[in-house]
Amino acid sequence: MSHLERSFDVVIIGAGLAGACSAFALAQRGAKVALLDSQAEMASKGSGNALGLITPYLSLKTSPLESFYSAGYRFTQNFLTRFPDTAKTFQATGALQLPSTTRLRNLIDSNSTILGAEYTARITSAEASELAQTVINHKAVFVRDGGFISPRDFALGAINHYPNEIKLIINSECVDIRRNQKNWAVITRAGLELTAPHVILCAASDSAKFHQSAWVPLEPVRGQTAIIEETSALKCVVSYGGYITPAANQRHFIGAHYSHDDSEPNPRDTDTDSVIDLCSKWLPEFGSLRRENISSRVCFRASTIDRLPYIGALPNFNLMRERASQYRSGTDLKSKINLELIPGLFINAGHGSRGLISCPMAGEILARTISEQEIGDLSDAALSSSPSRLPWRIIRAAHP
Repeated sequence: MSHLERSFDVVIIGAGLAGACSAFALAQRGAKVALLDSQAEMASKGSGNALGLITPYLSLKTSPLESFYSAGYRFTQNFLTRFPDTAKTFQATGALQLPSTTRLRNLIDSNSTILGAEYTARITSAEASELAQTVINHKAVFVRDGGFISPRDFALGAINHYPNEIKLIINSECVDIRRNQKNWAVITRAGLELTAPHVILCAASDSAKFHQSAWVPLEPVRGQTAIIEETSALKCVVSYGGYITPAANQRHFIGAHYSHDDSEPNPRDTDTDSVIDLCSKWLPEFGSLRRENISSRVCFRASTIDRLPYIGALPNFNLMRERASQYRSGTDLKSKINLELIPGLFINAGHGSRGLISCPMAGEILARTISEQEIGDLSDAALSSSPSRLPWRIIRAAHP
C-alpha cells in the first residue's frame, strides 16, 4: 500500500452489513473510504449466514421501535429497487408471520391497521397453507414484498458499486484509534496506520473494545442456525419465533436458536435439535427431518439495551461521567452537564437480527451526518437510534 493510500476521508472498522452500507452511502457522495475487517473475508461473522430475511417489524401501535424499523424496511425495499445489482440474490417470495408471541396473536386477531409494511393481509390457516405450499394450522399475516437474500452478497454488491472510492482491507484487526489534531489514526495489529478525519465503528459488539467506546452497552448474543437439504416445495418465508426460507440451491435455511451469556463458538447438537423442533412445531411437514442431513453455524450478533441500534456521533461518556462525579446524588445532572461528542468518531452497531432492514438506512443517516447534509425524512429514525440517548441513562443508574 502506497503512502497516499494511507489517508482517507473515512475509515470504517468492520466490513459486515453495517460497514458495507456505511461505505456505500459515503462513496455515493464522493468520499474516499477505507473499509477494514479482521477476517479473511468481509461479512463473515454476524453477516455471514447463508441467507437472511427482509421482513418488517409488525405492530398495532406506533412506538420508537415500530417507527424505526418501518422506516428501515421501506428504505431497504427502495434500495433494492434503485440498485438491482445489489438485489440480484433477493428472493421476493413474500413472508408469513405466524402467531408466535402475544403481540403477534393480538395483531392477527385484531381488526386494527397493521403497521410496519404497506402490503400486509391477515389470512386464514388454509390461505397460509396455500401460499406456503405446506400445512400451516394457524392464522397468519402475509407480507407480500418480504423475502430473503444472502447478507454477504448484499454487502459485496454495495461496495462493488464504488470500487474506486472504497478500499477493502481484510486480515487487518484494528487495535487502537487515536485522535491527532484534526485527524484520527487507526492502527492495526500488523502496524498499518491509516488516517482520516472521521472513523465509524461498525464491528458489532467489538465496537466497544476501544477506550472511547468501552462504555457502550453491546451484548454479544449467540445464534445457531441450520441448513437442511430441500424437503419441501415451500414457496414463501415463514416466521414463527424462528424462521425458514424456501429452498435456495436445494437447501432450506432455518433459524435461529439464540442464547445470552453463551460464548461457545461451535454448533451444539442440542441447539440444532431446538431449531428443528421449533420449525416442526409450526410446520408439521418438517417434523421428519433427518439429522444427518443438517449442517449448523454459530454467529454472534450485538444486542442493545432497547432493541434499537446505535447510529451516530459517539458521546464523550468518560468526560461526562467525570463531571457528574462532582455533584451529589439527586442532582438534576442533565441540567448541569452538557452532552459532549467526540469529534469525528461515530458508531453503527447493535443491529441484532434485523440488520438487513436497518443497516442500509443507518449508512445513509451517517453519510448525511458526516457530509453535513440535512437528515430530512430520516430524522425520526436518526433521533431514536442516536447514541446520545445513552449517557444520561447510564449516568443516572450509577448516580441516583
